[in-house]
Amino acid sequence: MRNPILLTVVHLVLFGPMTRSTAQTNFPFPDSAAVWVQSHYEMVTPPPLPSFQMTAWANLQVSGLDTMINGAPYSQVTDQLTGIYHGAVRSAAGVVWHVPVDSIHEFMLYDFTANAGDTVRNVVFYQGFPVGPGIFEPVVDDVIISQVYLEPVLNNRKVLELQSGGAWYEGIGSQWGLFTEPFINISNYYVQLDCMSHLDSIRFQATVPPPFDLPGTCALITASQAPEMTLENNAYPNPTDGHVLLDMSGSGTMDIRVTNALGHDVPASVARGPEVVQLDLSGLPTGLYLIHVQRDGRKTLHRISLMR
Repeated sequence: MRNPILLTVVHLVLFGPMTRSTAQTNFPFPDSAAVWVQSHYEMVTPPPLPSFQMTAWANLQVSGLDTMINGAPYSQVTDQLTGIYHGAVRSAAGVVWHVPVDSIHEFMLYDFTANAGDTVRNVVFYQGFPVGPGIFEPVVDDVIISQVYLEPVLNNRKVLELQSGGAWYEGIGSQWGLFTEPFINISNYYVQLDCMSHLDSIRFQATVPPPFDLPGTCALITASQAPEMTLENNAYPNPTDGHVLLDMSGSGTMDIRVTNALGHDVPASVARGPEVVQLDLSGLPTGLYLIHVQRDGRKTLHRISLMR
């Protein structure tokens, strides 16, 4: 993981000119009637086999409430349940810009015009989780686009995979959440985008994917809801070249399935032993995968990076 530079948002930051791709974008970033449900997990047991428990969540939305900053119109981002303001966004020609809380300065959030091999410079994100204004300072970093393709299950939206891990989804945002870091976090927390809806249709859902564009909005996470799933990291080696071991010591019936980063089931060979489960992902393309395990009513989720 890179070491991003902390910025105090009240400082003026000037970005130099950047050459952009002319690649067409077909799904503009929403400026109203959109919801992003995302969660934050903290490590509760240490390595070498860490586990993570959900400790925070946000139900971010753009509802069409506009604001003027430096003479330009932006859409306000608020938490749907608490009303907390999380800054503002606007999109122009496939690029999404963000003005953080207590700032009048604009930073790049996404660039959906980039091509494979491009370096997108000065991308803003929050290293942690946006649970309230001023809690996490925004940081900036450069990201490299490793490949770009159209994803049929997202209605041929453009997917930009990042060399550092994760992906941007055109018209949706980041795999990790609206404002979260554009790489696989290796610290003591984990963040993910659980669901995103726009115009009363589900556009993305991470773990139990519905037919996309199914009418309806994302189910919000509330304080009264007990987390149903624990994130663990009992899969190794990680990253892997395709052959994965999963520490599953103990008794009990077990159901295992593997999904890609979009939440869709993928083929994987599973061989169960008394202490370790062996999975073969070697036939899958490079990327992030999730191993879903249900045993004795308990659900765990293991994330693994497949690299070659």
